[in-house]
Amino acid sequence: MNRVEAIYEHGVLRPLSPLHLKEDQHVDVMVVPPKRPRKVLTWDEVAAHLDEMRQRVGTLPDSTPLIAEDRMRDI
Repeated sequence: MNRVEAIYEHGVLRPLSPLHLKEDQHVDVMVVPPKRPRKVLTWDEVAAHLDEMRQRVGTLPDSTPLIAEDRMRDI
């Protein structure tokens, strides 16, 4: 049995991660609301958190070059 997080949109449950199921495979679904709802941050709140982190730790590292290097390694 696997636990999968999903979101309910327009009358359909949409998994938030891939499901490793065969096409047309039937499954039993148990719907259990999360213990506490997750708060979705606005872009302004995200920016405020980033500013707070920069004040605490200084310059935040840029992971973009590392991500690009990792992707090139898989080619």
